[in-house]
Amino acid sequence: MKRGIAISQMSMTWFYLLLYQLLRVYSLYFNRKEFVMPCKGSRYDFFQERRVTKDEMLMFAFQMVVFVVISILKLK
Repeated sequence: MKRGIAISQMSMTWFYLLLYQLLRVYSLYFNRKEFVMPCKGSRYDFFQERRVTKDEMLMFAFQMVVFVVISILKLK
């Protein structure tokens, strides 16, 4: 292919999915609630319609930072 193998863009997906599962288990163990993703521009969960806690916001921010870092490193 002209730009390389198409699957190479997905090579770090396993790491991102593992990170999500670890945060989910952490949330279930310590918060006794399922890990949620806040809606864009809102402090409520999209599916359960419950208010997102500060701990969940920090975990979500950490997850997004890791995702961006992985994406940047993969482009180089």
